[in-house]
Amino acid sequence: METLRRCLCWICCKAAYPSLKGVLKHMAATHAFDPCFHVICGIQGCSRSYSNFYSFKKHVYRKHRESLDICPSRSDVADNSVVNSNVAAIEGDSNDFITVDDDEEVPENCDVIITGNGANSSEVSQQSVHLRQIATFLLKLKEVRKVSQTAIDGLVDDEPERRVLGRRTSLKHHISRPYLTFAPIYVYHIPLLKSLKVLLKQPIILKEVMYSHCRTDKLLGDYCDGSDFKNHPLFSQDKRFLQVMLYYDDLEICNPLGTKVKLHKIGIFYYSLGNLSPHLRSQLSSIQLLAIVKTSSINKFGVDAILEPFMNDIKTLEEEGIAIEMNGQEVLLRGTISLVSGDNLSSHLLGGFKSPSGALRLCRHCMSTVHEAQANFVEGSFVLRTRETYQYHCSFLSGALRNHASTTYGVLRNSILNNSNYFHVVDGLVPDIMHDILEGCAPYMMKELVKYLINENIITLDELNDQLSTFPYSPIDARNKPTPIPHTTIRSSDHSMKQKAAQMWCLCRLLPLMIGDRIPKDDLRWINYLRLLSIMDLLFAPKLSQDDIAYLAVLIEDHHSSFSEHYPSCNITPKLHYMLHYPQWISRQAKLQF
Repeated sequence: METLRRCLCWICCKAAYPSLKGVLKHMAATHAFDPCFHVICGIQGCSRSYSNFYSFKKHVYRKHRESLDICPSRSDVADNSVVNSNVAAIEGDSNDFITVDDDEEVPENCDVIITGNGANSSEVSQQSVHLRQIATFLLKLKEVRKVSQTAIDGLVDDEPERRVLGRRTSLKHHISRPYLTFAPIYVYHIPLLKSLKVLLKQPIILKEVMYSHCRTDKLLGDYCDGSDFKNHPLFSQDKRFLQVMLYYDDLEICNPLGTKVKLHKIGIFYYSLGNLSPHLRSQLSSIQLLAIVKTSSINKFGVDAILEPFMNDIKTLEEEGIAIEMNGQEVLLRGTISLVSGDNLSSHLLGGFKSPSGALRLCRHCMSTVHEAQANFVEGSFVLRTRETYQYHCSFLSGALRNHASTTYGVLRNSILNNSNYFHVVDGLVPDIMHDILEGCAPYMMKELVKYLINENIITLDELNDQLSTFPYSPIDARNKPTPIPHTTIRSSDHSMKQKAAQMWCLCRLLPLMIGDRIPKDDLRWINYLRLLSIMDLLFAPKLSQDDIAYLAVLIEDHHSSFSEHYPSCNITPKLHYMLHYPQWISRQAKLQF
């Protein structure tokens, strides 16, 4: 049968034309405004690539005008003649791409990369290019950046998965023609079970899991020393079972003072194993990534949609477990979520609670109202939340009283974390003392104290800044040296001192050495500040006894009472209220540093 040479469209492979000019007309009508448009010329071996159709068309008319009225032969087309982001490379008869019999139909689904030589199609495919780029990246990690082979193997094994949450539309203009684009919204996550298997291949990690580090001196030093672990229905069966500690925080990758501050904010979910000793768990290599997604996507689709794959893996881990090899034998390990931590906004989001600033009940631990928190400084004065009351409050969220119930009880939804057989957000969302103390209570207390000292002419801000600049810091503290405090910071209405958490830790501890000799010994506000330092010493201590916990409760009550008395214009903020629950949480979790 005589064959008529026709040119197929390089992108869709559905339209065939007797000349290149016909293909260009088809591209202009069908693919010109495709947001993923990308083509390599390929005519006469030309390797120029274009992501704009009209630029590609101008190139053809200027450089390959002699080919417009013909169909370029196979030898005239470069090996990688078309690259499109949504196509896949396959091997086959290369004649199919350039000649079509009169009685043949172009295939309906021709999602292929057109190649000039079928024998070499796998070598020049987009997949090969992608693999070559990955290999180059890994080689540079090892040879240039000196990353260990173990770390590289872990990086390859923990390849993230991309999942589409939805699509967003945007209006764009090309010349004078407006058009809509539909871009997918992705979340990138690493499967928990695969990550655990890779992590447990490390000998030091496996040793920590198989041999518990529980204390025998009745002191509380880690999660395994607290009452929650000892009474846990799963961990009490076998101390080797995996304790998954989940964390969530937002990362701002732009200038915090810029106009894009919220647009590119990223939410990061990660975990570590509570089976590890604290000194190992605090190392960066022990913290494993779970998911990355834009914060705007979390706000749009909900955090439950992000955590759904993670919770599916948790259910499998709880019911079936994972098999690991140890000393030539297969060991089955089960596990579950032991705790969830984050700043207060993150914890309320994960737990399905309303933000403290917009709820009548400001606390995720108890039923305290804003007004009750101003006058009561003992945990026993409040009704604590329980799993039963949480479910009772959630029962009103599906009816006509939803808005009233969410405001009254401070609950917005039943969290997906409660799908676990063992974990519940009421008794699993632990406080984070870095956010609560170093980025909340401590700056608030210090700012009010400094304002008082300045107003009483005990010290000036310039004198304080001189001390910050000239104080003989130790080598460790010098790395976190506090920055000078501007006058605008003291005059501002917020509670911030514009210091990082590590700088605040350094400033709080060293302030008595800097200016303590200038302050009267009987100054009650200064005494209350020293009381706060005693509280911080206990909270950040590596281990505590039950007597220390009882003393901590007394210190917190005395501190809040004195603060309310001597700073009558200052409110008890939610973070100050959360401190009332710290003694109970330490008894249950052993410590609040994770």
